[in-house]
Amino acid sequence: MRVLFLDRDGIINVNPADGEYVTRLADFIFHNNIFSALRAIVERGFKLFVITNQRCIARGMLKENVLRSIHKKMRERMEAEGLENLAELLSLLRLRAQRASQIATN
Repeated sequence: MRVLFLDRDGIINVNPADGEYVTRLADFIFHNNIFSALRAIVERGFKLFVITNQRCIARGMLKENVLRSIHKKMRERMEAEGLENLAELLSLLRLRAQRASQIATN
């Protein structure tokens, strides 16, 4: 089996500006032609995985329930576009407050 791991932000959806995050459902905007591109990859025998590391949760800028809503929108749209077999690996980065502040300085 061939697999392809795709980062969510910047690949599936429009990447927010540097230092910005998708923190509202309305801010999650799919890239143009992403669905036809993903279908072409699947037709070549790949299993797709969407991965994401949402540092904004650790920073308190996004609640997990909002992230779940964003990902639900993503899954539903992909299914509507004929990508029912899309696998999803969503990594929620859960850091303690001191670790989050350390990341902010990097």
